[in-house]
Amino acid sequence: MTVLERAAFNGPVVGLLGGHNITIEAKTITLAARQRASFCADSVDLQAKLFSVLANKGTWIGKLYTLIADHVRSSARPQEASTGSLTVKVVDRATVIERIDVLQTETRAIRVTGIASEIALIKVAMVSEDLRLDGKRVTVA
Repeated sequence: MTVLERAAFNGPVVGLLGGHNITIEAKTITLAARQRASFCADSVDLQAKLFSVLANKGTWIGKLYTLIADHVRSSARPQEASTGSLTVKVVDRATVIERIDVLQTETRAIRVTGIASEIALIKVAMVSEDLRLDGKRVTVA
């Protein structure tokens, strides 16, 4: 094993001659960098019972992002999402909004194959041109 190998213009390198594998095993391993730490590999695997990331700012850039989990929890004070297209498919969904829910869109289409029900203390529908209710029976009480 070469402990410190100096390349031409690089800093010290810890490694094996010939590019063989190296394994480090200990109860605790700490890597500390004062300015920057980087990992370069074709594949990176992390296995842990608990995985924590703490950062003042985080950036994730990728061509494909896949998340497979039994349970996902996201908690944030402000949360923003910006995308060209978003598709969400779930078996059951319950949305709880404690104060205000605002939707601003050009066109909204809702298709319900069963029963559509809305309950409100006061509901106001405002349209600028045409209000249309189609159905076999329309009851307003």
